[in-house]
Amino acid sequence: MHRALRFGTHKILFVKGILILTGIVVGGLASQGMAQTDPAEPYVKQATQYYEQKNYTEALKSLNKALEVTPGVPDLYMRRGIVHGSAGMFEEAVKDFSVVIALDETITDAYFSRALAQERSGEIEKAIYDYGLTISVDSQYAPAYYNRGILQFNKGLFDLAIADFTEAVRINPANDRAFLNMGHAYRKKENKEMAERNYTRCVEINPGYAEGYYSRGQVRYDMDKYPEAAADFKKAAELSPKMSYAYYNLGATYEWMKKYDDAIAAFQDYIKAAPKSDSERIEYIRVKIKDIERKKAGLPSELPLAPPIKK
Repeated sequence: MHRALRFGTHKILFVKGILILTGIVVGGLASQGMAQTDPAEPYVKQATQYYEQKNYTEALKSLNKALEVTPGVPDLYMRRGIVHGSAGMFEEAVKDFSVVIALDETITDAYFSRALAQERSGEIEKAIYDYGLTISVDSQYAPAYYNRGILQFNKGLFDLAIADFTEAVRINPANDRAFLNMGHAYRKKENKEMAERNYTRCVEINPGYAEGYYSRGQVRYDMDKYPEAAADFKKAAELSPKMSYAYYNLGATYEWMKKYDDAIAAFQDYIKAAPKSDSERIEYIRVKIKDIERKKAGLPSELPLAPPIKK
């Protein structure tokens, strides 16, 4: 999951289920605590321009000047905290967001942003705590539940993760990533039926989400639903042709189903799509294809069935 921030408000993006602090998209210059005629406005404009150029050093200098002429404005500390975070200066970002909270403890975005910075600096427990504070200020702040759920999942606390993802989708029923990760959590708990149900909801919301189909294919394979699993792996590969492991698992499923021609075709697609770093598995599949050719000719197999990739 990939996260971009606004000055003052947040825009949420996602990449591979991991939430990260990246850049900012600058909104209007008149923000909380600032008026259009504020003496800090020229410096804020400069900071905006420098930020768009990814010149964080100069953006910070401009914001420091803005704070000199209008000290104690929460929005300016919020902006500087986001620039610090974008520059990878997470400790400084945490300090800025803490000042915002000290000046106005009702600014929910400050708690959330501080949690992001804590997370990126490796302070996971502090991040979890700050996501909790975010929720205590605004119980409908869905991204805080989602982010905290990801961290709980990574700690192996799957029940807590499920509870957070459940709240995230209650507030935002269109959050396909929350359903995906809730499916992952249920799968970790070996509750295949609930995992399948959540993956299904994920792809119902977002029919173009390859990872949703792939994940459902995995759990359906584990449930011995081989035709359905094959359909999901095939759909994932169609949506994301570079998803080599979808081709591999499609081939493994077809081999189990004794659809040998389809298995060979899928394994060949895997060889074409697989990265060079997968050289050992690529070589194994070359041998596996020859083994399937033997089975097609009525000769005994020399290899066991290809095990699916658990990814």
